[in-house]
Amino acid sequence: MPGLLVQSFLIGAISVYMLPYGWGWVESVLFGAILSATDPVAVVALLKELGVLPDLRVLIEAESLLNDGTAIVLFQLCLKILLEPDTSVASPPPHSLPPSLSASSTHHARCNAFVGAARSIAASSQCAVP
Repeated sequence: MPGLLVQSFLIGAISVYMLPYGWGWVESVLFGAILSATDPVAVVALLKELGVLPDLRVLIEAESLLNDGTAIVLFQLCLKILLEPDTSVASPPPHSLPPSLSASSTHHARCNAFVGAARSIAASSQCAVP
């Protein structure tokens, strides 16, 4: 998670100072959040193809899902600031994002959290010494 945040802000800094689009910091960090997100499905497929040990595979998969959720939260935060710059992020209005976008992202984040927790529990039960 800290690595994803650092990477998002580094991409944002590069975007502010080196890209010719005239983006501000919020747009640049939003761009960084999009580029920093990993694809958990691709990570799982690669680990299976490489024949990584199951314990290590579960840890890496869980980290990938956590990073995906962090990127979603960072993206939504930046989008919220862009769409409503005069309102406080701490007390958002009830209809700040289109319902389909908000519901879809929330559902995706909940699914990632559930899958990560389930895999962690499964891995810990497999690693338990009888």
